[in-house]
Amino acid sequence: MMHPSATQTSLKRSLIIGFMLQIVFIIGVVFSLIAIVNESNKVVETQRDIIKVKESSVSLMMIANEQLIQPSVRAYQQWQTVMKDLRRQINLNRIPEMQIHNQALLSQLNEIEMAMQRVHSEALPEKVLIAMRPAIASQIYNLLALSKQLLKTSETLHVQKQQTIFILIGLLALLIITMPLLMVFITMKQVLNPIEALSESTQVIAQKNFTTPVPSSSLLELQPLVESMNAMRLTLLNEMALKSDLIEEIEKTTLAQEKAQALLETLQTNQAKMIQMEKLSAVGSMVGGVAHELNNPLMGVHNYIEYSLSKISEPKSIEMLNRAQEELERVQHLVTNMLIFSRAKQGAKLNYFSVFDLVENVALLLTAEFKKYAITFTNATDQHLQIYSNSDVLKQVLVNLITNARDAVKKNPLAQISILSEMAQNNRVKLTVEDNGTGIQDKDMSRIFDPFYTTKPAGEGTGLGLSISRELLQQLASDLELESTSPTGTRFSFTLPLTANTH
Repeated sequence: MMHPSATQTSLKRSLIIGFMLQIVFIIGVVFSLIAIVNESNKVVETQRDIIKVKESSVSLMMIANEQLIQPSVRAYQQWQTVMKDLRRQINLNRIPEMQIHNQALLSQLNEIEMAMQRVHSEALPEKVLIAMRPAIASQIYNLLALSKQLLKTSETLHVQKQQTIFILIGLLALLIITMPLLMVFITMKQVLNPIEALSESTQVIAQKNFTTPVPSSSLLELQPLVESMNAMRLTLLNEMALKSDLIEEIEKTTLAQEKAQALLETLQTNQAKMIQMEKLSAVGSMVGGVAHELNNPLMGVHNYIEYSLSKISEPKSIEMLNRAQEELERVQHLVTNMLIFSRAKQGAKLNYFSVFDLVENVALLLTAEFKKYAITFTNATDQHLQIYSNSDVLKQVLVNLITNARDAVKKNPLAQISILSEMAQNNRVKLTVEDNGTGIQDKDMSRIFDPFYTTKPAGEGTGLGLSISRELLQQLASDLELESTSPTGTRFSFTLPLTANTH
């Protein structure tokens, strides 16, 4: 059950209190206005009485003159009647601001009454009456002046009361206008601040931050929403934890499946390699036998061609025999490669020799090829470099690599082939064969070392050059690597030991 805290406020309660305060203010102003209007009405009535006092003062003056000139009982009775009316009219004025003026009027009226009683009660000579006439007239004029001053004071007081009425009316109008606006402002401040705080909390939740709780709202009506949001946040937090655990389990399962798939692919690859090795072993044995059987007849055909060339002089026949000899040399080269391939695992004799001299010998063997295709060959190996290896095997490897490079650059008008040497780790030397030919396409990269795989046109390659070269280098505890390839050239490299104890 929700219990409001000391810092929480209720919008409903605030609105009721504000409405009641507004009513109290308006009632207070209305009662004040009524009181002021009553006071103003009293002032107006007092003004009427003062005007009557003024009129009575004039009547009193006339009666006093008549009594002083010719005293009579009738004139004295009229005098007393006017005096009673004056006293009654003065006593009707209960306005506090005018009481001083009332006392002055009554005092002046008492003096006039005492003088007139003397005139009525004593038989005064005419000279005395004549002498008293100015004094009594002066007192009556003073009474008249005091009544005028009292009338002026009442008018001023009436104006002040009217101004107060206008001020109260303006205040009432101002309250009627401003109080609702003030209530709206207070309500908006009381409502908007908690709503903005709640909006910030929802933005935090929208960013998937479910660990930060939604703070309690200062507005009591929003607290149920805050508790609902906190409950939703905890639910989402638990679901997120479950989802995280599930994702982790899925990732582990996926990783295990990937490992199993990779292991299966490795097993399949190794099985395919074993089958291929068995096939190659059988092919090697068969190729070795066939090559031996073909070698002798080929040598015989070669000798027959040489003999025929020495005996005839017809140009057409010589051309045809030369072509036959070229084709025969291609067959002999193929047979030689087949013999090397069949004997690739028979071991090789190691000795020290100069790399530079070996490269020069290989270049000398291929000089005709370099001239035919205008190839610039560069021997960039160290002239003083001695290595411990098998020179015959290395010569065959370099012939194969340079032959492949020749086929790659022969259509380039600026064809170049280079062999470089540099020191490598573990007391070994690195040899690199590079060219500026057409490079190797991506689709052929994974199969360039497979036996009998070639990218050359039919009749121009056996597909054994790179395969035999790798087999030969592996006999020497090395390996042939495709270092780089691009449309502007290719680099093959391998390392060989400098001394016997490097193996």
